[in-house]
Amino acid sequence: MKTENNIIQTIINTVHAGINVVNTEGKILYVNEAYCRMNNYKRDELIGKSLALILPGQDPQEGLKQYKKIINKEIEKPALVESYNIRRDGTSFPVLISWNYLEDNGKLLGMVTVVQDMTELKKIKKELQQSKYHVVELENILSKREYLEYMMGDSQEIKDVHHAVENVAKTDFSVLICGETGSGKELIAQAIHTFSPREKEVYICVDCGAIPDTLIESELFGHLKGAFTGADRKKEGAFQKAHKGTIFLDEITNLPHAVQQKLLRVLEKKEVQKIGSTKWEKLDIRIVTASNENVKKLVEEGLFRKDLYYRLDEFIIQIPPLRSRKEDVPMLVQRFLNEICIKLKMPQKKISEQSLEVLQKYSWPGNVRELRNTLKRAILLADDIIEPTHFEFYQMGLTKEHAFDIAITFDQEFDLKNLSGRYADSFEKKIILKCLEKFNGNKSKAARFLHIDYKTLLTKIKNYGIHSI
Repeated sequence: MKTENNIIQTIINTVHAGINVVNTEGKILYVNEAYCRMNNYKRDELIGKSLALILPGQDPQEGLKQYKKIINKEIEKPALVESYNIRRDGTSFPVLISWNYLEDNGKLLGMVTVVQDMTELKKIKKELQQSKYHVVELENILSKREYLEYMMGDSQEIKDVHHAVENVAKTDFSVLICGETGSGKELIAQAIHTFSPREKEVYICVDCGAIPDTLIESELFGHLKGAFTGADRKKEGAFQKAHKGTIFLDEITNLPHAVQQKLLRVLEKKEVQKIGSTKWEKLDIRIVTASNENVKKLVEEGLFRKDLYYRLDEFIIQIPPLRSRKEDVPMLVQRFLNEICIKLKMPQKKISEQSLEVLQKYSWPGNVRELRNTLKRAILLADDIIEPTHFEFYQMGLTKEHAFDIAITFDQEFDLKNLSGRYADSFEKKIILKCLEKFNGNKSKAARFLHIDYKTLLTKIKNYGIHSI
């Protein structure tokens, strides 16, 4: 009998789970070694003591009453309960409790409780949940990244831009996006918002080159009723509408100097003042700006505020022109063909190898936007297969081979940067002249064809000394 008891005792003490036995009055009759280890008690500190000693977070007497209701079968005994135990030092830990009645020949003696320490399991569960969250987060980032590649291409130059977008999006830095007209500046601005913690908040886009100087201040900052002639009601500006979100100011260099000064305060203080008001309104906004001009050069020429430029250039993203990443052209062509045909509800059109070759050789002064519009026109003109003759620039003789000849004199004053700039200006001037000739001097049509705003075209006409046609 003694040997049998020793065997049973050894078995019980080998079990990893804690075991305790409590009589019908709530006194502890037995605990195994595992129970003592997990609760940091010695056996003699528990045996003979009230169950209330180890009951978690409740009045001891109330706990005993609850126990007696269970032992007397006044309430149903749950099979498993997630709870927590109190150690000797007062700290707690999560446990899973299972129990059963202890009887001898029909006589109720008490209750046996098996306690499993859930600390490690809870830790693993928490880590698993965090891992799932990180997986979802990574999938979300990957999905956004793939979308950006789908929209802009997957050349190394564009991948570098994507990397910059992901890094700066996590911050609240002001971002200046530089790139030629039609290169995808607004797309990058939207991506910065989408990758940022403000993703679910509002995104506001303002084209500073499309709003007259007399209205731009009201559009950006809002006004009070009666602030000026025609202000018959109070108006919220774009900055107020972008509160907690992101505002994108495209063609920032078109802002008048007075508005540039007010924008500087928005960047520094994150507050705005409506026209006609004496109060400043605090805002929580992310400001992203863009320009197709050399902003630094405009600062040197006194055409753009230096202090504003240094506030805007916390982080600069330079978008490469399409002509410098020709490997993106086939991917973009296929995307545009699919999208345009679906939008126009037309059968999918194919493109000939010769056409694709022509598209890759062309210099794309209007960048991705020009490529899209070129394909849109070609889809309407072509029956089944798009040929070079369906491209307007091809008809105008603006292919790479016919652009212009370069004459280089190799002397001591040879300067690649100046020479490249001079010929780039010459090429741009030739294109503008051809467009003005094509549209009989109509500057509005020429600007639309070149995908630049009207103000920019007028500036270029003036700078190049082009006389009205």
